[in-house]
Amino acid sequence: CTGTMIGPHHVLTASHCLSSEPMTFTPSYFNGKAPFGTASVTNVIFWELVGQDSGLSNEEVAFDYAVLILDCEMGHNTGWMGVKVYSESWNNEPYWSNIGYPVSVTNNQRPVYTGSGAIWTTEDFMKNNLEGKLLGHFIDIEPGHSGGPLYATWNDGPYIIGVISSQSYQPSYTLHGDNQAGS
Repeated sequence: CTGTMIGPHHVLTASHCLSSEPMTFTPSYFNGKAPFGTASVTNVIFWELVGQDSGLSNEEVAFDYAVLILDCEMGHNTGWMGVKVYSESWNNEPYWSNIGYPVSVTNNQRPVYTGSGAIWTTEDFMKNNLEGKLLGHFIDIEPGHSGGPLYATWNDGPYIIGVISSQSYQPSYTLHGDNQAGS
């Protein structure tokens, strides 16, 4: 899975990437090198713990995000992205980028960047008085990208609007045949 610094010691990722085993985070990992070191995860905040064994429902994707709290403030060395609420006025615009650690392309050893993607569809969900949004897109992703940022750069820096969650194995250019992120 992939994660992104969103604060001095905060990492945004997908909740289906969480583990009951001790977790660590290594920013900017590249071919076995860890230029900023590795931090331990001391706490996790999530809205819904989503299953890892089978496909996710649209509602699960809408809430498939978590914040990891690290044992040190490595964000002061790495920098971090901001977070914005997605606006449907951005639908079908090629603003969005993703970076992740795909399994088949780099064996999780190097990040891969994809840019100029568009959000195709959205769907809103309410659960326990919390709002979640499903973002349907056709940005190139595969296993290993989960938890990675769906983001764009504004004048004051990069902002995440969604977390990569699932991919379609049979694209149909509908809400049920696209890659998906939660927001």
